[in-house]
Amino acid sequence: PTRLEKQVAFLKANQDVDLVGSWVIVFRSDGIPIGKRAPAVDHEQICARPSAGFPLAHPTYCGRTDWFRRHGYRELGRWGEDQDLLRRSYSASRFANIGEILLGYREESLKLGSMLKARGNWARFAALEFLRQHRPLLAAGAIAGQAAKAAVDIVAVASGLEYRLLRHRARPITEEEERVWREVYSSVRRQGDEAVLT
Repeated sequence: PTRLEKQVAFLKANQDVDLVGSWVIVFRSDGIPIGKRAPAVDHEQICARPSAGFPLAHPTYCGRTDWFRRHGYRELGRWGEDQDLLRRSYSASRFANIGEILLGYREESLKLGSMLKARGNWARFAALEFLRQHRPLLAAGAIAGQAAKAAVDIVAVASGLEYRLLRHRARPITEEEERVWREVYSSVRRQGDEAVLT
């Protein structure tokens, strides 16, 4: 409930940052947490490997209006607009993540077909952008990196080891993070139940 408030306050306190995300808790439909996605918090770490992607969770984006007007999304199909936006803008921008869980993301299971389509689109758009920038090694690295990640995705889902192999998708949460999540989830459920009754 405090996500936007905290992100706007962060942007006001950090005038050099254009776009801020946050950590995410991943949960099933019953509210039980699976784990968290806790990417790097500062620009240098977020942008350390542009051919591998930018660890900013798209549902957590909160940025300056003028930044979105300058860079904007391109229509690329169902997957890839978020990373395309970051890839085109990172060298002239400042990104950050707030090192706190500010979003709950429901994920019933990992859908291999969707994951592979997303990786394919990511590799294609990344390669095209890096080639446009005359950076063929980054283009090749993007394609090779996404092919390797797709192979790991296939093994993880086919073997049933999903989050155990893909640990970055659901890192362990602390007791305090779980306590806060349960309070938020219970509150949202209560409000939903009350809305149905009225």
